[in-house]
Amino acid sequence: MKKLILNFILIFTVNCFSQVDTTFFGLRGYEDLNGNTQLFYRMKSNYSYQRSDEFWAGENRQDIFHFDVKKNLDSLFLMDGGDYYEPFPSTGHVVSDFEFIDSTLTNFYQAGDAITSFEPGPIVIYNRNYDSPFQVQSFHGVTHNLEIANFDSSYKVYVYADNSPKGIFSQISDDYFELVESTENFKLVSISKKNPNLWFVEDQKGFLYKSIDTGKTFYLADSVYNANELYQQDYINYSFINDLDNIHIYRIIINDNKYKLVVSNNLGELGSWNEVFESTNEISITCDNSLSGAIYIAADKQIYISSDYGNTFSKFKELKATISGIYKRPNSDLLYITTPYKLLELNSDSVRIMKQLTDYNSLNFYPLQIGDKWYYEIIYNPVWETGGQHLYYLTKEVKSDTTLNNGKKYFTIKETRSDSSKVKIYYERIDSINGKVYKLDDEINNSEEFLITNLYSNVGDTFQTFIKINNFYEMEDVSFSEEKFQSIFENNSIQEITKNYLISSDGPFNFFEYSYAKNFGKTYQHKGHFESYDEYQNLIAAFINGKKFGDTTLVGVKENLTNLPTEFYLSQNYPNPFNPTTTIEYSVPEPSVISNPQRGERSQNSNSIEIFPVGRNNNNNISLKVFDILGREVATLVNQKQKPGNYKIEFDASPLSSGIYLYQLKSGAFIQTKKMIVLK
Repeated sequence: MKKLILNFILIFTVNCFSQVDTTFFGLRGYEDLNGNTQLFYRMKSNYSYQRSDEFWAGENRQDIFHFDVKKNLDSLFLMDGGDYYEPFPSTGHVVSDFEFIDSTLTNFYQAGDAITSFEPGPIVIYNRNYDSPFQVQSFHGVTHNLEIANFDSSYKVYVYADNSPKGIFSQISDDYFELVESTENFKLVSISKKNPNLWFVEDQKGFLYKSIDTGKTFYLADSVYNANELYQQDYINYSFINDLDNIHIYRIIINDNKYKLVVSNNLGELGSWNEVFESTNEISITCDNSLSGAIYIAADKQIYISSDYGNTFSKFKELKATISGIYKRPNSDLLYITTPYKLLELNSDSVRIMKQLTDYNSLNFYPLQIGDKWYYEIIYNPVWETGGQHLYYLTKEVKSDTTLNNGKKYFTIKETRSDSSKVKIYYERIDSINGKVYKLDDEINNSEEFLITNLYSNVGDTFQTFIKINNFYEMEDVSFSEEKFQSIFENNSIQEITKNYLISSDGPFNFFEYSYAKNFGKTYQHKGHFESYDEYQNLIAAFINGKKFGDTTLVGVKENLTNLPTEFYLSQNYPNPFNPTTTIEYSVPEPSVISNPQRGERSQNSNSIEIFPVGRNNNNNISLKVFDILGREVATLVNQKQKPGNYKIEFDASPLSSGIYLYQLKSGAFIQTKKMIVLK
């Protein structure tokens, strides 16, 4: 059962969760025998949803990837993650640490936890031999902090296990690890690569102890409390590093709610440790293994360098994103860095992006898909005009997608006002690589697209966009001023993170500010001129991804619209695992009734784009089939034309054996696949 689950995760990690926000997490580097840099880092993602039975299901992943710098080749190195489906136990595999046996970087050991259907267990695995793991003599729990001690003609593997008994374990047979005598309740911190007799461990209070006889006896090395229990478990960063001179030692600890770098100038002996750096943010360190005393430290977005064993630091470089890992290539001026969405190579003069992930978390601040609709209340206050305040409603709707004459794909936006019969059509698109949102409007910028906002910007960044003030569009500098939690709808308890922007260059009279909320888009805008008017725009209702938010009755929107889905959707079956029956729900949307055979061309008689209606086809060809793990069809549940609506079907798996199966909804170009588990 364990092998089957691990194989499934490898096949479907990318396909099933391609839209889940994934980030880089930590960094470790090695130089192979040919002097080529090999980088290892985690890619972390979480996916969850609430089922119709109100239980939660999903997947947590923090797989380890390998990047060969010379070959510019990126590949999956070790799988780390698991599925959960309440109320059933999780399944999967955890990797807390790994170490190579030698500089060939060929063979290695990994520590962690084998999560089977009902019983997690601490294990050690040689390479990827998941069928024959080494069992660790500890009840449940996870193994951490794996170290390989290299003797003259042999090596020995040690690992820490965190349950009963807690302590340091070593291999005593072909398939078994046993507790090392005198190490119970000690956590393994480090075994010297050059002297296998030199050990450092921590007791349950976080005090550091030292052994010079391969762990037979220990004595106190540092009595400063360290709360850094999970640092090496969650990261693959090293937090305990020996300097090239074999005398100085660098150690990251957590003390008084701060991350601190402490340095020993005498092989870790008691009284030799000095605190040289502290930060309220997590820190990571790397040494230059070709130059004694050279150490780099990353804290938040800053990189600092020391050439005197940490006695003094100078600022080396500041990045725009938080740093999660750092590695210094020896005999060069190159540093390798991971931030949440980028793997970087840099020196004092340049920065090169080696790999970049899509920042779906930021893209969620500007939802843009067909069927999305926003309702805004506009309050216009003229300063000199009689009649006072003017109130109306603005509706923005994503109608379709289209490719315009510039060869780029856009979403067609329809905008209407409650005080006018005029319909405005314009186009928007998002460049997911750089996070920039573009708009093409015939009334602005000579029908050329222009930047609306940069979703990947950081607080304090500025960009230029067109803003309409006093009935004229002007190019202005806009600043990303702050990010905070705030309410989205006045009469609704929804709170979300918002990104707030304001004009930074238009002098003392014009003002303009607006906000985007995660999962909702623009929620607020305030603009005007101190001597003529001010105008407020507030989001009061929205239909996003087929869901209703806010109070649509304020703008006369019927509760059900057409009461039809706006997109295809295949839900997770429930229950899952199951025996022998389960329920599958899916949605079939209303086919498009709007087409524009000459998209992007201006009508002869209007300033808007003509929309040409075509005949409605109320039926969709629907296929819902079940496949085994090898892709062989085992059942056809639906294969016919169906009208738009929400459907529910019961699947009886009595003829099938236990295992993982796939079910797939298909209609035209739409395909969505999910997994189910038959457990008999």
